[in-house]
Amino acid sequence: MMECPRCGGKYADNIRYCGVDGAPLRQVRGGDPLLGSVVAGTYRLQSALGSGGYGVVYKASHERLPSFVAVKVLSRLRAKDEVAVARFKREVEAEAVVSHPHVVKVLDYGHDATVGYFIVMEHLEGQDLGTKLEEGKLPHILDTFSILDQAGGALSAAHDLGIVHRDVKADNIFLVADASEPQGFSVKLLDFGVAKLTRPVTGGNSETSRKDLHSTEATPMLGSPCTVSPEILRGQSVDARADVYSFGAMLYEMLTGQILFAARNVESMLERIVYEAPTPPSRVVGADWIGAELDALVLSMLEKKPEHRPRSIDAVLRGVDRIRPDVERAWAAHFLPTSQANKLIEFGFKDRAEATVTNTQAGQVPAHTHVYADHKPITKPPTRATPLVLVVDDDRSVRMITRQLVIAAGFDAEAMEGGREALAWIGENAPPDAMVLDLLMPGLDGIRFLQKLRARGWLGPVVVCSGVGSAVLRAEAERIPGVSFVDKVGELHRVGEALRAMGVGAASA
Repeated sequence: MMECPRCGGKYADNIRYCGVDGAPLRQVRGGDPLLGSVVAGTYRLQSALGSGGYGVVYKASHERLPSFVAVKVLSRLRAKDEVAVARFKREVEAEAVVSHPHVVKVLDYGHDATVGYFIVMEHLEGQDLGTKLEEGKLPHILDTFSILDQAGGALSAAHDLGIVHRDVKADNIFLVADASEPQGFSVKLLDFGVAKLTRPVTGGNSETSRKDLHSTEATPMLGSPCTVSPEILRGQSVDARADVYSFGAMLYEMLTGQILFAARNVESMLERIVYEAPTPPSRVVGADWIGAELDALVLSMLEKKPEHRPRSIDAVLRGVDRIRPDVERAWAAHFLPTSQANKLIEFGFKDRAEATVTNTQAGQVPAHTHVYADHKPITKPPTRATPLVLVVDDDRSVRMITRQLVIAAGFDAEAMEGGREALAWIGENAPPDAMVLDLLMPGLDGIRFLQKLRARGWLGPVVVCSGVGSAVLRAEAERIPGVSFVDKVGELHRVGEALRAMGVGAASA
């Protein structure tokens, strides 16, 4: 793979000069083999924006126009699964049908000989809501209302067409930097991959595509375990009220900072969703500012039986509008005059890693310096009263549950999505006392990440928390000193115990 030293663009090995600024390219070893590929003769994959269980989303440049798009590529493994391919096509159909300013636009899709199945979407600059909530802070109440209005409008438009999203969650709410909006951002609803149509889509779809769209035989669990509705878990038929439940679970987290029905492991969480009544938001620590009417609205969205919930997202938004003035006053009285204000998220979208400053003589840091920081020796961490544990896992649900378990065990915790992010964090902060690490992560897997840390002198204990069944990968990880294992599927609750067994916290106990 070739890389431009000026703009960081990625190209195939047979390309010698950057198509953006004409700079000579340099060889880069390893990395994603698809970077630099041209999809359908039009879209050149430049960098990975994110990934999930079904594939990777890339930033791509148009070969003939000065513009960028986002290209979602179905993984090779999933491409062999007829159900996964049907889900991929379902996402295209649903997002193309719902023409709404707050639904991500689909521009193209198909099958390419190099990358396989792909979807081309508009490229968005910003960050998803889930990533912002992971800071452990709460959004400003005006930001909360703006997100509800815009995302709710998108869902309502989908419901009007008979489309149930079934995976409404903070990770699928993208906050696009937009100076024209009062809050500085606009919302895009993402990922209709598990959407269900309750009636046929018009517009010339073939019988096969309609069958694919109606298919519900996708995975053992549809949607995020943090926001999935009870009727989906029971295998019952769903309508728009399933999205009302998920919308309520997302609002619960935005108001309280807590995941609804958090538990030791995913299995326990799903059991709580089906059988346990939710704790009123106002009874969550730090959320006592929430009044009776807001409590009642959120709890009505979280009713176990769909017929007991608001009938539509529009009904929810009308309820929000009715109590909005009182909610804003209560929120402001609680947060603004006191030190509680430091618990709030600031929705800033400027990424320091994307700075384009090059004047080093003026004492400024050149672009892409974060890449070279990966190789700097790690200084010895200062003595802490409470050990700090770094949790690195690309699955947000598991990452947040693990972080809560680590804190419950008496440690401080920081949570990161991937190895690259964790390396950047370690470069700017004193390194952690211990780590909980997933093995299979996009971009930089757990083994290579840990090898980099060991090479830079960090020798702290590591609990590998992974559901991977590969004996080869496990053996490779076991060759790295200071590693123990916890099975992500059935032993997640043992994370704190495993850390203590490796001596974490012994000196301060």
